[in-house]
Order: sequence, then structure tokens, then C-alpha cells
Amino acid sequence: MNSEDRDLILSPAADQIRDYCYELGHQLGLELECVYWGVDKEPRCPNAPYKLTVKMGPQELLWFWLTEGEIAGYITGTSIARVQERIRTELEAFLRDDLEESPVSTE
Repeated sequence: MNSEDRDLILSPAADQIRDYCYELGHQLGLELECVYWGVDKEPRCPNAPYKLTVKMGPQELLWFWLTEGEIAGYITGTSIARVQERIRTELEAFLRDDLEESPVSTE
């Protein structure tokens, strides 16, 4: 990881995105173990090497691949809606899938 990448994932904008994940997870009733940033040398999306990992259990991980512009633009407001919508959509989908897999008591 180079110094520019490190500066970006340790920036106030990256902190705000991570905090949003924690807050939204709490609102949805999810217990997030940790949320952390990384940089992938060979990302799935070549233009989005910044990976936000959301850990919800030993085997339950979600990844959000973001571009430099999405992270940097978060603090200026240019990418807030897009980034938050993507995170919300994935966390809500995870919650739905988790609820569908849980046995329902009929007592």
C-alpha cells in the first residue's frame, strides 16, 4: 500500500463511511463485529481498489469496493447518497437473507 492509499483510507471521509456502516447496522439490528478499510492490489473492479469490509460473525463478511472519488467525495457531499444507498441495500439484503434462513417459531 502506498502513502496516498493509506492517507485516503485513514481520512475523515473514510472514517465517516465506516461510521455510517456501524450506525446503519445498529439501526437495522445487526451486530457488526468490525468495519475496516483495506486496499486490494487486484480488485474485482479495477477502478475501485478500496475495500470496506463489514464483519458480522466468524463466517459473515460483506465487502464494498469503492473508488478514490467515492471516498474523497463523501466528505464534500458529492458521493454521499450513492455510497450510503449501496451500503444500505447490501445490509438490508443481508438482513432479509438472514431472516429467511432463521427458523420461525410457531408457538
